[in-house]
Formats: sequence, C-alpha cells, structure tokens
Amino acid sequence: MKKKKVLKQLWIFAVIVILVVSATGCENKKKTIDPNSMMVYFINVGKGDCALLQFQNKNYLIDTGYEETADDVEKFLRDHNVVTIDGIILSHYDKDHVGGAADIIHNFTVKNIYMPEYVDSGNKYAEFMEKVELYGLQDKINYVKEDQTITEGKVTIDLFACKETYYEQENDYSLVAKVNYDKDTYLFAGDAEKARLKELLTYDEATFKADVLKIPHHGGYNKKVDDFVELVAPKYAVSTSETEDTTEQELKDIMTENNITCYYTCNGTIVCESNGKGEYKWKTLK
Repeated sequence: MKKKKVLKQLWIFAVIVILVVSATGCENKKKTIDPNSMMVYFINVGKGDCALLQFQNKNYLIDTGYEETADDVEKFLRDHNVVTIDGIILSHYDKDHVGGAADIIHNFTVKNIYMPEYVDSGNKYAEFMEKVELYGLQDKINYVKEDQTITEGKVTIDLFACKETYYEQENDYSLVAKVNYDKDTYLFAGDAEKARLKELLTYDEATFKADVLKIPHHGGYNKKVDDFVELVAPKYAVSTSETEDTTEQELKDIMTENNITCYYTCNGTIVCESNGKGEYKWKTLK
C-alpha cells in the first residue's frame, strides 16, 4: 500500500512539473513572438558588425562578426528561436563582417545570401567561399550588382550596390541596406568611407532618410560623414565601436548638434523594437 501511495505521489508530482514547464514555455513563446513588431538586435561582437532582424517569423542577419565571436552569435540566435535564416546580407569581406559566416552557414539553414561581387584576398573570405561550395550553397548566393529590393510581407529591404568595380579602400565595396516596415526605417551603412559615401550622396533625400542609422565604419570620421548624416537625418544611431572613446569626437559632435541619440554596442547588445508606426523602444543587454 505504501509503495502504491508513493508511486501515486510521484506521478502527481511529475504531472505538475510537466504542466508548469508547458505553461512557462507557452508564456515565453508569447513574449518572444509579436507579429506586429520588428526586433532589431545589434549584437556586441567588439569592433565588428552583426545585426539580427526578426519580423513576421522571418530572420535576417546583416554581417556575422568575427570567427572568434561566431559561437556567441550562434548562441544568441538559438536563444532567440532562430533555426532558419531567411537571408544573410554581407556588406563586405573584412574579417569583422564575414568572419563568422562560415560557421553560421554550417549550423543553420540559410535560404539566401546577399553579397557584393568582388574577390577578396583575406583568409576569412576564402574560408567562407570554401564552405559555400562544400555545403552546396552556391545557388543561395545573390551577387548584388545593381540596387534591388527584398520584399517580405510588409517589410522591404533595399540593397544599394556599389557603382564602381574597383576601390582603393576595401571598405568602399560595402553594400548598404535600408529596412522599411511601414513608418519604421533603419539604415545599415557597412564600413562605407569617402568614395562610397560620395556615391550615396548622389541619391535624393527620400531614398536614405531613416530614423535609425548604423554608423559607417565603427564611428570613424571623414569629411563626407557630415553630409551623409545630414542626408539620413536619423533620430537614433548605433556605433559598433570597441569603446565609446573610439567613436571619433567629430562624429559625436555631429550627433549632439543634431539631437541624435547614440547607442554603443561596446556596452552590450543593443535591442530596438518598433511597431511600424515610427515608435522605437531601446534597451541594452549586458
């Protein structure tokens, strides 16, 4: 009798545990999935770029950080329910942008890869292309030779291609991406420097105007940055610099003069949530 009573108590306890875990799982699922929100995570990978966009059950990754930060990025993606990546946008092939790409395409299902068409001599680019061939992903690559638009329901991602086939500075090969969700607008400027910024300044004001700007080249300053910030006219900016001090003072002065609120990934991953109405909520994950 005592044995039956103990077994019954264990069974009841097990049922309670299952119910609690299930309820918690449902609660977490409700918290993480909101069809009316766009979540943008500017992931802290040091002086490097990696941003996750989540919207309407879609996942897009803009750059992938370093090879050394790939494990951290992968954990972040899994913690945010990423199994399939609908698109990876590689702005260019510096190690702090493409370094984690080889591991990511190995560990996640990737539907599309968008990248500029040029050949880089760096090891990380070579490793990535080797893995693309090894995993049979050649047909997933979309070389952005001309400006194009990706459409995902209410969201569009405009990709702006390089105008030249050769630049002295590799950073000037950077693809630029503008993300639009109704009234929400985000602009990712890669590592664009003088030559590339000069090209971007030939577009009209409406093309690049955005509420949120991922500052080009980790907060570096050059004479074209003033005009570019004026063209974009952001309310918020994100600098992927190693420390706040490595965002150059001239750029900080521009943001102060234009009442632009700046966030720094060196302080932790930056989270921006918006609802399509031009309203943004910000927080930093330590």
